[in-house]
Amino acid sequence: MALFIGIASFVIFLFFQALGIFTGDSGDVVTAAVVHGVPHPPGYPLYTFLGYLFSLVPVYTPSWRVTLLSSLPHAVTIALVFVIVYRLTKSRVAGVFACLVLLGNYLFFLYSVTPEVFALFDLFFVLLLLECIQYNAVRSLGMLSFMALTFGLALTHHHVILFMLPVLMYYVVRVGFPKKFGVREVGTIVIFFIFGLLPYIYAPIAGSTNAIINWDTPTTWARFIHLVTRADYGSFVSGGVIGHTLFERFVAIKAYVSFVSLDFKSVGIVLSVIGLWRLWQRDRVFAKAVGLLLFILGPFFFFYASFPIVGRFTLGTYERFLLPSYCLYAILIGIGYDYLTRSKKTLIVSFFSIVLFLYPVTMASVTLYRFTGLRIDQTAEQLGRDVLESVPKDAILLLSQDTLLFTTQYVRYGMNVRPDTIVLHASRMSVKDYQDVVKKRFPTIIVPETTPHVSLGEFVKANISTHRIFSNNTVSLGSGWVFVPHGLLYEIVSADNLTPFEELKNTNTTLFHSYANPLSGILSRYKHLMLSDVLDVYAWAHINYGKTLVRATDYRAAIHEFQLAIALDGDSSKADAFTYLGATYAVTGRCSEALTALGSAKDASHAVKPEQILYESLTYRDCIKDATKAATLFSEYEILQSKSETLLQSL
Repeated sequence: MALFIGIASFVIFLFFQALGIFTGDSGDVVTAAVVHGVPHPPGYPLYTFLGYLFSLVPVYTPSWRVTLLSSLPHAVTIALVFVIVYRLTKSRVAGVFACLVLLGNYLFFLYSVTPEVFALFDLFFVLLLLECIQYNAVRSLGMLSFMALTFGLALTHHHVILFMLPVLMYYVVRVGFPKKFGVREVGTIVIFFIFGLLPYIYAPIAGSTNAIINWDTPTTWARFIHLVTRADYGSFVSGGVIGHTLFERFVAIKAYVSFVSLDFKSVGIVLSVIGLWRLWQRDRVFAKAVGLLLFILGPFFFFYASFPIVGRFTLGTYERFLLPSYCLYAILIGIGYDYLTRSKKTLIVSFFSIVLFLYPVTMASVTLYRFTGLRIDQTAEQLGRDVLESVPKDAILLLSQDTLLFTTQYVRYGMNVRPDTIVLHASRMSVKDYQDVVKKRFPTIIVPETTPHVSLGEFVKANISTHRIFSNNTVSLGSGWVFVPHGLLYEIVSADNLTPFEELKNTNTTLFHSYANPLSGILSRYKHLMLSDVLDVYAWAHINYGKTLVRATDYRAAIHEFQLAIALDGDSSKADAFTYLGATYAVTGRCSEALTALGSAKDASHAVKPEQILYESLTYRDCIKDATKAATLFSEYEILQSKSETLLQSL
């Protein structure tokens, strides 16, 4: 039965599995796998090695092949959930119910059909749970050794498995060790664990290649440790952002409760509570272990990680780490279903058992609707194509920000589109190991060696005579350089070689007309959190170009660009688009429209920004001619600005 469920799940996933790339980190890990390189820390050596092997399969796209590392592990995970529920309840129906709940869960389905590292982690997590149950039954050295092997393999994939270690140790101690357990047996377990760590060998092997995706170049012990400890982000912390407040950490816990309530509804929550209670009645040690896992991988982990929750993209980053908890909830829901329907099979109980199946079936139906069209969706991939096709031959692209950078890297290096173009990670250009990678991969370009940390200004100056250079961000390059809007990018040019305004305008008009509409794909059906960040990339390009048009006093064209940005319904960009639209309306004397737009800017903001109040004050002063209201608003602006400056100084 478990085999059938696993195969059926895999077939369903294949039917929806994306041919194109997704956003988030997927472009980085897929490209690294395809080019035999090393993705961002901790390098995911097991995933990248398997991804490299899958990428050699001559079917469909590189991204689709690597996505098999999502669909296959999650199909096996579902099969293992069936085995666990059946072992705990002796009910095949309860096992099927739990599997349907998990299969139909939006988040689980998302990471079953898109390329990411989380499905393989879920497989290890659920496999360790099953091995715990089996160890309780046999209490053998062999099962402890297999648990050590599984944990070692999981550690070479994702460090979050470390949060499971205290629970595993607690469970083994409470269940008890094998009758014969001494130094020799401990040595056997350690050997199996070390054997599980062998995939780490892939990191230095891949690091020695000519791959452009080669984080930390882990060919020495120092660089290897730097990679696997995530030193780039700060070892033993959740990310590179510091200064998380206690309030933000409690918000993260609140978000956990909200996500669980939204994804499992009241029915699922009640069934999971009943399931945990029933498990407590039958096996208190395992029930405590499950309860501890729910706490540690749930509220505790999110309190520790403290993901900033400020928009769709950050919520998308947050939600991925809910998956282990969701596997546990599915198991408990299956146990709860079994308890409610186990009593004497009267007609009423049988009817109730069938009606309850509407819960997972309905959720699965909604999920499948949301993913209809994903298989052929090109939203993220088209972003990379739009970027690459917008630049001339032999251009250098200095890119940053995950969505634009990773998707463009995949299209360029994973699909080999525009092989004449050099796509570089701008944020890493100051890192010595990345400089070495660039020089090795592209010997024709110049990477100045004047200092250990080469500034982008020096790099631009050294290569501008042989390559046109573009970026998606404006940064300080020193005097003499100007960032000229170029569709989704900026072209970096000398201040002495500025493009005439009409030529600039014609170029941008042509480029924007050539771009794909990101709302024409699957985002027209459902705003998937991570993928929605593509909307902001296009929207910010319209905003930045519109600001240039304002400086050139072409207000009509600027208003059109701000309106286009608003129509894209981006998350981080919408408030700014309304703000600049309102300010431009005010300059052109459209006072009521200016106030309406500025009001919409505040509504679209997660927190009111000082400049929004300032523009509103200026509108009342210069457009409405209401000096009293303008003065009141300006006082509010000064107070808000003072608070913002105080916060920045404290950080």
